[in-house]
Amino acid sequence: MPLFGQGLVATRLARRAVLAMLVDQDRDTALEACDALEGVARRGDGWRSAQDACERVRHLPRTSETVAAIEGVRWANDSMGAAQGALDFPVDATVAASARRCWDALAGDPRVCVIQMAIVMESDIDLIAFACREANVHTYDGLGGHVFGRLAPCHPLALQKPRRSLEEEFR
Repeated sequence: MPLFGQGLVATRLARRAVLAMLVDQDRDTALEACDALEGVARRGDGWRSAQDACERVRHLPRTSETVAAIEGVRWANDSMGAAQGALDFPVDATVAASARRCWDALAGDPRVCVIQMAIVMESDIDLIAFACREANVHTYDGLGGHVFGRLAPCHPLALQKPRRSLEEEFR
């Protein structure tokens, strides 16, 4: 899969977490960062222009309810930066590693169902890979409108109440 496609998978996963975990102005701030990162994937360039939006997310208040989404955006940003960096240096594996860290940040939240994340992430991977083959997008290319035109909308992750341990249940 093209490197910017890998960054896009991380960005879409982070967007789903943002939609589920953040509210009001914090959500808007994080969605602006996701939009900026998707713009980088579309153009295959311009990662520096997305940094202001991503920096604003970094300064959002962190609580147990928001930290996973904020970290997800951070790692999606890192993945997209590695994709652009791979144009100059051989850091291709770093793109996937940062996308994996985005996954890990979200999976660490006890309200997130890892199976649901796996399903939506795998569907994004399949859809982006197919669209890239159809549009003849190569490893270092931006994804362009042909790929983005084939993507399904991102819906929020469904958060669950964390299960109580037996100790908590019988206190």
